[in-house]
Amino acid sequence: MVKCYYKLVFRLVSPLALSSGMGKKTDADVLLNSFGRPFIPASAIAGALSENLSENLKKKLFGFVEGENLQASYIVTYDGNTQDDFHLSIRDGVALNEQKVAVKGAKYDFEIVEPGIKFVTYFEISDINNEVNEDAMQLIENIHSLKMGAKTTRGYGNLQLKEIYKKTFVFSTKCSAQELDEQCKAQKSSEQCKADEFTNLKNWLDFDLFASNAFHTADQLANPKEITGRDRNKLELKLKIIGSPVIRRYTANVSEDENYPEPDYESLTVIEGKDKKIPVIPGTSWAGAFRSHIEKMAKEMGIFPPNTAEKNRLGLAFGYVDKKTACAVKSKIIFSESKIKDSEAKLMTRTAIDRFSGGTVEGSLYTERIWYGGTTDLCIEFDGGIDEYVKQLLACAVLDLDAGILSVGGETSVGHGIFKIDKFVLNGQVITQFNPQSLTKNNDVGGGISEQ
Repeated sequence: MVKCYYKLVFRLVSPLALSSGMGKKTDADVLLNSFGRPFIPASAIAGALSENLSENLKKKLFGFVEGENLQASYIVTYDGNTQDDFHLSIRDGVALNEQKVAVKGAKYDFEIVEPGIKFVTYFEISDINNEVNEDAMQLIENIHSLKMGAKTTRGYGNLQLKEIYKKTFVFSTKCSAQELDEQCKAQKSSEQCKADEFTNLKNWLDFDLFASNAFHTADQLANPKEITGRDRNKLELKLKIIGSPVIRRYTANVSEDENYPEPDYESLTVIEGKDKKIPVIPGTSWAGAFRSHIEKMAKEMGIFPPNTAEKNRLGLAFGYVDKKTACAVKSKIIFSESKIKDSEAKLMTRTAIDRFSGGTVEGSLYTERIWYGGTTDLCIEFDGGIDEYVKQLLACAVLDLDAGILSVGGETSVGHGIFKIDKFVLNGQVITQFNPQSLTKNNDVGGGISEQ
């Protein structure tokens, strides 16, 4: 019999929105354990791990209940916990119409765990039979990353694997003395084999999975590479910021120094390290801007006429929720959260001017903190099976982003949210001449692709 244990260390590289179902502080508070620390339930980890498996393999490894037929999971999954210092923040969400005006009743807020901390989880496998054991080990040892919680298609909950350890115990507790003798004949004396068997069994009984030194003598495995290809494509854009994006977060802070006022609102940031603020563009903003722009292009070209089945092709790609029929479809296009590097924060006080009198409008004075300049990266992942027209429209939207026609965030009418693309990278290859056919199956990549 074989008992196999794995220790996996993940780093949270984007905000985690894993809700407890409670709404004391926000509409969706973060899930905390009895010590008041964020954690990832084992059920969520097992669900994320089995999400892309075939139905038969999922049943074989993780068990099933079908009427009177049932089978326990062969993979024992443990909660993911963190011992790092963590920060919780509150983010706002809202649905916007074509005029960028909030849809009535679509305002909400939710709590997140700021990125940068590490989560540790464990897996346990018992040797039921060679086939199950091999499939289970292959599944765990090929984990590159996991997406947990809500809004995973909009850049949230991205956990990257940093370390993986494996500890194995081999023993035959169900063998009789005669069977043990037969197993050991070709290798060593029966007495020595029995002694080794006893030692292995004792070591396993003394093994404490959660001890700090439990995996000091374990094998550290190489981290697997990310898999991209025909069914999953990854477009990476290296962006230079021309007009600083404004993703608002309203504040109610009061400054103690009247010479340095606190802004009425500031650009959205994440906390890195102890208290360093890094401006970000969330995946929800990217997705909203791209979807709105693609819908406008499709409408102008008559590709997806309104109120037809063809219009639903966009919904199948970007996802939708139909409250009337209680039907929901998950987005097949994933937009990352983008951290802005090498930017500078500046306070700006503005007011509205009465066009008739030339004076200021009462109550319109406000101060904002905006981050100017810098660079950022945007990663767009999409399912190879999405509509070919949608792929072409997505490529056109990328070209419009590069041309400054597609802008992101607020105050776009006064020059904010404009980008220039310095590099296009598709599935690890640099594209020197990006065009509307670059993301489609018919692209022969002859139009300028080089190795990165």
